[in-house]
Amino acid sequence: MERENTHIERIQDINPESIVLEGLDNAIIGIGISFDLDPRLTYSIDKIIGILMDRDGMSYDEAMEYYHFNIAGGYFGEHGPIFVD
Repeated sequence: MERENTHIERIQDINPESIVLEGLDNAIIGIGISFDLDPRLTYSIDKIIGILMDRDGMSYDEAMEYYHFNIAGGYFGEHGPIFVD
């Protein structure tokens, strides 16, 4: 079970349409705010890779491929997450 994430609680208050990626709560590093975008969750790419390796038993290369194809390459709409390297 993932820990409670105050970033999720905050984003739901300020932008309830913001996308929360299932199973990746521990990779959230903050909320991205920009003049021309609605606030949205920001995720650490390194933490996502670590979660995929630990949780799903992927090798580093498998996790990177999965991240690039299924997460970074996915379209989540105008309220989709920001990924930080």
